[in-house]
Amino acid sequence: MPKTNAERQAEYRKRQPVAGENGRRKIECFVSTSAALALRRLARNRGMTQGEFLEFLLLGTQEIIVKDLTDKEHDSFFA
Repeated sequence: MPKTNAERQAEYRKRQPVAGENGRRKIECFVSTSAALALRRLARNRGMTQGEFLEFLLLGTQEIIVKDLTDKEHDSFFA
């Protein structure tokens, strides 16, 4: 008997590594329709998945912010 979509999704989630820096975490949230559509368009334009594009945005933004922090601010930011 073929697997249901829910069964395939559950198996996929179990296969995702979740430990440490190199792991993966599921993020679930609601955003406005315009933001969701923008994410889809921007990711497609860059040839990325939506998850890859979110990582690109988040990590790039963090890099920009962190480079201007003092040592004390840096420690507080990553605490």
